[in-house]
Amino acid sequence: MSSDYDALEEVYARRCLPAHHRRKEIREAAGLSLLKVGDHLGVSAQAVGYWESGRSEPRGENLYRYLEFLRDLGRLSEVVR
Repeated sequence: MSSDYDALEEVYARRCLPAHHRRKEIREAAGLSLLKVGDHLGVSAQAVGYWESGRSEPRGENLYRYLEFLRDLGRLSEVVR
């Protein structure tokens, strides 16, 4: 039963991710490089670049960490404006 819940939770999280081009805009607005984001999330800069280009999508824990990271950056950019 837990795996069904986990699968539904991941589908929901995936729907909450910004569009690919928006992910890059959010990162760039915060003045962060792919390397900095990757280091923060514990993944390669290449993985983050793939997520931003739509070549692949984060999964599992990476999905949740990336979603939270983007939300935090988005909140930061709203305060700065």
